[in-house]
Amino acid sequence: NLTISSLALPSISVNPAMEAWRDRAIANGLYSSIALPLFNGGKPYGTLTAYASEIDFIDDELVRLFEKMADNLTHAIDKFNQEEIRRLDNEKLRQSEERFRTLVENLPLKIFIKDANSYYVSCNELFAKDLGISSSEISGKTDHDFFPHELADKYRKNDTHIIESGESIDLHEKYFLQDGVERFVHVIKTPFKNAEGQ
Repeated sequence: NLTISSLALPSISVNPAMEAWRDRAIANGLYSSIALPLFNGGKPYGTLTAYASEIDFIDDELVRLFEKMADNLTHAIDKFNQEEIRRLDNEKLRQSEERFRTLVENLPLKIFIKDANSYYVSCNELFAKDLGISSSEISGKTDHDFFPHELADKYRKNDTHIIESGESIDLHEKYFLQDGVERFVHVIKTPFKNAEGQ
């Protein structure tokens, strides 16, 4: 069973705590020992145990040294677990982004994402093709980079309304392809929120 406090046994031969293991320990030349708890996320995880071939070998100074070692090991275990959790979270995020990207690229729709200031963050290739660019070129651009001034202002006004109201809009609006021909398209714009709901 795991113990929460350290256990130093200067003499195995007379300590009641070692009665069940005494004969085997002495037969193997073990006469004193120390055991300290290791923790994982604040919960007992295991023990750091050392045996010596001399009686009364475990003194106060050695206890302090082993306590420091156990503390360092506990920190190392916590750090390793945090890194492993971060690695798994990153892998889940990568897989989620991969699924999202696959979905976005294979839907027969023109899809884009803008930030709260109406700057493009990303888009699919179908939308980028209308603009005469590749999807990797859209980040940091605004509608003013692609559309007539009046139309770009209208798009920004819609974006601002969505950000301020938190509501989606569903409308038909004017749209120009690179060939300059005016068209009308069905547009759905919706707020894209972070984990804090912003």
